[in-house]
Amino acid sequence: MTPYTYVAAWAVDAGFLMSRDGLTIELLNSDVGRFVLTREPADLLAEADRERAIGSAWLRRIVGQLGGEFEAVLPEVLQEIIAERGRLAGDLPVLVFEAHGEAALEINPGHAGRFEGFTVVIDGVNKQLLRSQYRPTIEAMKLAISLESRSRPRFRALADGFCFRDWNGEPVYSLTFSSSAEATAVGTLTADVPDRISARFASLQGLPDLRRVQSLFSDLTDTEDDRLRAFLSGWAALEVLIQKAFKSYEEAFLAPLVSADQPQLRERFLQRLREVMRGKYRLADKFLAVSAVLFTGVPDPVITAYQEQFLKLKGLRDSIYHGEEFSEKNLPIQELSTLLRDYLTAWLDAATRDFSASV
Repeated sequence: MTPYTYVAAWAVDAGFLMSRDGLTIELLNSDVGRFVLTREPADLLAEADRERAIGSAWLRRIVGQLGGEFEAVLPEVLQEIIAERGRLAGDLPVLVFEAHGEAALEINPGHAGRFEGFTVVIDGVNKQLLRSQYRPTIEAMKLAISLESRSRPRFRALADGFCFRDWNGEPVYSLTFSSSAEATAVGTLTADVPDRISARFASLQGLPDLRRVQSLFSDLTDTEDDRLRAFLSGWAALEVLIQKAFKSYEEAFLAPLVSADQPQLRERFLQRLREVMRGKYRLADKFLAVSAVLFTGVPDPVITAYQEQFLKLKGLRDSIYHGEEFSEKNLPIQELSTLLRDYLTAWLDAATRDFSASV
């Protein structure tokens, strides 16, 4: 087990300000964690800021937008984060929560980077699961503070990070690569919607292969201001979905070739085709095959529109990965989200029909 420190902070807009003399007020210090209200959170948030800076610089490096050596640009990225927090907090008091614990941290050499004074790992631990154990305590403190306010209180998230310590006591940061306002289509919650939601939830529970897609889709929907991360997470979810769907539907796509005359000869031909093409199908090829099976009976113009959307999004993703310039503000996150939703819905509806037919 690896020891860690978890730190989270919020600017508290609850109708009161802290005096200049009271820089820090300790509200609670127990086995669960420590809460303080402060005007000067920098020291308390140092590790959380550093984790965020490392994650931001790491992602920029992946997409070719770093602008220098990784370690060399970290101080600049860190200062950007501190300055941004200062703008968000303004003169408001900052609530800081600090907790300590231990967790099983996986340091896979193939997914880790060792630098001077610290180590970076990718998906080394489920941080969301770790956070969840502190949620009731944090919510209780927010409510207690809110009861002191005569106006509607607001807690503006400023920081949220983990710092693990290896056996030498050096920091280890686990990164997970899980927007501007989008137009929102508002619909009515009709009587059949809860049943559809329940059926799709049951399908997801029975499809553990889609856990990675679920995680990436959640990252797409939870990301507020980082449009690049939202786009890359959404694209990764779509790509994983297509790869998994193709494995399931390749047989169905090729089935018409064996249903005509001379089925044994055709089956031999298809077996040979699979051997030759194994590992050679492009993602766009798999997308077409999956579309043909999932959307049987759908008019050709609809499928053509899906294909054009897919190729457009793939072209943008490829250009980002090749380091070409792009406008983060204009990333088509809504279009990507819609395409991903349509294919996920079709997959789950098909799974529900297959399950019903087998019962």
